[in-house]
Amino acid sequence: MMPSLANESVTSLFTIPTSQWTAINQRVGAVFSVESIAAVISKDLPGYPGLLSSSKLWQSTTFNGLISVSGSIAQYADTAITNFTNLNNQVQGISGNTVPVSIQDLTLSVLNQLVTDTAPIVVSTTQLSNALKIFLTNNQIVDAEIALNKESLGSFWAPLGAIITTVENAAGTVTGTWKAILDDLNNTVAKEITVTLPFIESLDIDAALISWQNVKTITSAFPANMANQKNYWNTN
Repeated sequence: MMPSLANESVTSLFTIPTSQWTAINQRVGAVFSVESIAAVISKDLPGYPGLLSSSKLWQSTTFNGLISVSGSIAQYADTAITNFTNLNNQVQGISGNTVPVSIQDLTLSVLNQLVTDTAPIVVSTTQLSNALKIFLTNNQIVDAEIALNKESLGSFWAPLGAIITTVENAAGTVTGTWKAILDDLNNTVAKEITVTLPFIESLDIDAALISWQNVKTITSAFPANMANQKNYWNTN
């Protein structure tokens, strides 16, 4: 079985509508706004201290991690496009059915480079996903407590509801897809590869290049889309 070089599902977190990130960051701002009366809030919302703690982590680390990971993935896609476009161009120049040694070496080189570049992305997306899960779980707990104490709280914070599920599922998809790509690549390069034209064709480089370009476009745009989100934390 040939490796899947690219998969656009790795952008799942970065295609979530900006309005949903706005709702999340507005919730963070709301959490900060009542910190001075935490003891009072915690009577009706015992999950508040946990949410406050993970909201502070969101402010200091998790949200910036989201931006940072999008940048790393955009750079990854850019490098892959450069390397595999070069390979593709050289393959187009082959006359006959024999792959020159230089192109055999280049094929192995770009595949090994892709493995090297994919491994740290797996680590960073897994760390991000774990941080998101803690933050989302704390929000889920408080959502349930708000629903339970509707009478005493009145119209308190709007629940995040389905947004929690959307982000959680996207984080799972992103980490799962990166791990699958790395496993595929590791299984391929671990074997004795004979670089033939059928092997190169089986890599489906043209399709991978289109996927990487789409991944690059989406992840490159993400930081600008998030540019004003930190404003929602300001409780002044």
